Amino acid sequence: MAGGAKIVDPRAFARTISAYGLLPEELLVPTAIGLPVIELLAGLCLSFNVRGSLTAICALLTCFLFVLGYAISKNLDVDCGCFSQLEIHARNSLLVAFLRDLGLMAVAFYLMACK
Repeated sequence: MAGGAKIVDPRAFARTISAYGLLPEELLVPTAIGLPVIELLAGLCLSFNVRGSLTAICALLTCFLFVLGYAISKNLDVDCGCFSQLEIHARNSLLVAFLRDLGLMAVAFYLMACK
């Protein structure tokens, strides 16, 4: 779901990524296209119980947590880039996204432990 929303408008997602100031300009477009594709594939593979997909989801969540943590620590006023443009104006959207990703990580670890 999150990957699909970003695939629709990669230019907007590239601007969102740029606002974090973590990537050089030449990596913005490949990241804005590649990351949503990876998210979408990982989600689809997880739906079909493909081996390694839960690990891929955990890796993505770890990256997202680091980026969100960085933005929170720098007090950046940016869109989290998570799901849609609706989150841009949400109060404390970075903190909400960080806590949501922590919850998703907890669920992923639980699922890994149950295997």
